[in-house]
Amino acid sequence: LRELCPACFGRRDWGGDPKVNPDVHVAIDGNFTHQHYASVENDPEIVPCQNQAIWLTDTELEAARLHIAEAHEVHAAASCRQSTRIPEGSLDECEKSHKAARGRGDEAAEGVMASKGLVAMVCRHDVPLFICDITTPGEQRFYLSALLQKLSSLLLAKATIGFLYDIACLLDRSISKYNLIPEISGRLALATAAFHAYAHQFCCQIVFHPRKHVGFGMTNGEGNERIWAMSRDTIGSER
Repeated sequence: LRELCPACFGRRDWGGDPKVNPDVHVAIDGNFTHQHYASVENDPEIVPCQNQAIWLTDTELEAARLHIAEAHEVHAAASCRQSTRIPEGSLDECEKSHKAARGRGDEAAEGVMASKGLVAMVCRHDVPLFICDITTPGEQRFYLSALLQKLSSLLLAKATIGFLYDIACLLDRSISKYNLIPEISGRLALATAAFHAYAHQFCCQIVFHPRKHVGFGMTNGEGNERIWAMSRDTIGSER
């Protein structure tokens, strides 16, 4: 991580209060245009990946998927994290207005595409940290869980994380309701990516907008969008 971004991960003092000053800021977002046909899944790479370590393995994704599934079955309340006091009605409206929250992707790609898109984690300086393929319809929560667990596994156990996501309000509710990622949730501060925040209910913006959330400074959480824009010319060759 220090090789990827010394500014974020080169610090020596860790363990800041996640509510006031989380140690690192990261953002996660998915993109459904970076797809790959199943018919050429086993073809040799045109340009070999120079840093294979940033890609999550199928084993890591499956472990995260099972964690989410088991948590839903247990339905245990989180012991280390309290949900924000946003009315359920407002959260339901946020859920209706976001495609990612509804878990929908490109249904036409089912069976045709081996990878339906990419989910990436970037730091506050827009450096890609980890990437994984989307193999399900929509951005399922286990992708977020897998990426956060991967990051946490490479940080000190006391390191705190400021995490920006398009629908952070709904993720916050899920973490508290189902006790997701309990080893991380107590060290996690959630905020909505700045540009996407205005699609949320006003009461949600007050709580999750990074400009109104102590500890996020000028981090806007839109680094993924800049990465997708810079890599748009590779979409054709990736197919």
